[in-house]
Amino acid sequence: MTTLGNGIRVISQDLDGHVSSLGLYVDAGSRDETSEVAGATHFLEHMAFKSTTKRSHFMLTRDLEKLGATVGAAASRESLSYTAECLRKVVPGVVEAIAETVLYPRFRFVDSEPMRDLIEAEIQEQKKVVEKEVKDLSADSQTKLMESLHAAAYDYRTLGLPLVAEERKLEMIHSDVLTAFMEMHFTPDRMIFSATNVDHQEIVQLVDKFFGNIQTSPRRYVRPKAIYTGGEARLAGDGPVQVAIAFHGVPWKDKDLIPACILHTLLGGGGSFSAGGPGKGMYSRLYTSLLVGYPWIISATAFNHCYTDSGLFGIHCSADPERTEELLEILMKETKSMKQALNERAVKRAKKMTKSSLLMNLESRAVVCEDLGRQILTSGQYLEPDKLASMVDKVKTEDLERVIDRMLSSKPTLAIYGDHHGLPSYTEVTAGFKHGAVAA
Repeated sequence: MTTLGNGIRVISQDLDGHVSSLGLYVDAGSRDETSEVAGATHFLEHMAFKSTTKRSHFMLTRDLEKLGATVGAAASRESLSYTAECLRKVVPGVVEAIAETVLYPRFRFVDSEPMRDLIEAEIQEQKKVVEKEVKDLSADSQTKLMESLHAAAYDYRTLGLPLVAEERKLEMIHSDVLTAFMEMHFTPDRMIFSATNVDHQEIVQLVDKFFGNIQTSPRRYVRPKAIYTGGEARLAGDGPVQVAIAFHGVPWKDKDLIPACILHTLLGGGGSFSAGGPGKGMYSRLYTSLLVGYPWIISATAFNHCYTDSGLFGIHCSADPERTEELLEILMKETKSMKQALNERAVKRAKKMTKSSLLMNLESRAVVCEDLGRQILTSGQYLEPDKLASMVDKVKTEDLERVIDRMLSSKPTLAIYGDHHGLPSYTEVTAGFKHGAVAA
């Protein structure tokens, strides 16, 4: 890894392949939005690789196609990423295109009214795309449930802010809003450029050439700390009922990160129509305990969301709406009795599955590129796969027990989608967890 003079960090790994993966990761996401720039990150994802001050959207797309490159962008709660795949020999042209879309989008440089009209027309075009995406996501009950779970867990602040732009606020988004967000957050000290199948010195020189002239903003941004509060969200809806119970998890740099990941694998889960099989979760705790034990449960899956200063760990289930109250009771019981799943055989299997999943994923150059960038972004250091595998090997059953006790000591977060009439109140649910975990 090399840190340029202005603070941009460049990390690469040469896997001796003919195709390169590139990624620019910016330490800014939906958690960093204020009411004045709400929805900016989601919108910036859609404005990526559009018109710049140097090339129109058409010209930029044409030039990237000539290079045979594929590009994309993604927004999350804590970061924005601009990625590309291309042949090794055309890397310079693709790095230049990434720099253009990040540093010189046309909407940031309005020098005349005719230009403003053109920019706003492009923004309006993307608003239609975002609006359709928002409507599609609003029809996805599981997405709505997990968004509501985050909002309740963090009291509608920081990590509880909406991941996607809200439809009612789309009209507030214009070039000045996007520019204000980028000027505050797109600073070199908050950027990581990662690459695979490139010469390190070459990629350092390219990043320095195209990004080296940007300077850190004099207004240094201090990210508000995410404060887990617990809470509840109950959403009315049709179809299968969905219930999620979560607790305060672990952040990326926490000493309990690896045990939490192993616990996540051990709980596993799946769907009632899953064929199962090796590596499919057929022998995981939630599959054998819930899906096999209660045939009317449609799906049961553990989740583990890690962030820089917090995390959410829990279980999500779905079932027929007539069984809502029973499902909630079973889910509470299963969550409290997680320690009962910690027999030697299950722990050993979960550790092996965690290692194999890690190492198999890192066979992909694109995954390696993302792993390089995100590790540096979230923790400031890169741990080699062998080091991570060694850390998995050292985890003991007592470590998993400690993680369970730690999580269950926090207030629960409850989210329900469907018919929630007559269900226990949040106070009653909280009281049900006050005794913590059931002993193994």
